[in-house]
Amino acid sequence: MVHSAASSPYILSPNGTHYILNRPIEKSDNDDRTYRIIKLKNDLEAMIIHDEKTDKASAALDVHVGSDSDPVS
Repeated sequence: MVHSAASSPYILSPNGTHYILNRPIEKSDNDDRTYRIIKLKNDLEAMIIHDEKTDKASAALDVHVGSDSDPVS
C-alpha cells in the first residue's frame, strides 16, 4: 500500500509498521486527553486515547457488517 503525501493525510511511522494521521484531531477545549489515529497496513484504523488521570485500559472494535453480508445459504 502506498500513501502519497498529496493524496493521504497519513504519514508512515518511523519504524514503518503503520501510518499516523498527520493533522490535528478536533476536540473540546475542556478535554485534556491526547488522541492519535493510526492506520495499519491492512487499512484497519484505530484511535489511541491517552489519559494521564486513569490507571485503566480498554479497547473497542466497530465492524460495519450486518445480515446483508451473510451468505445465501
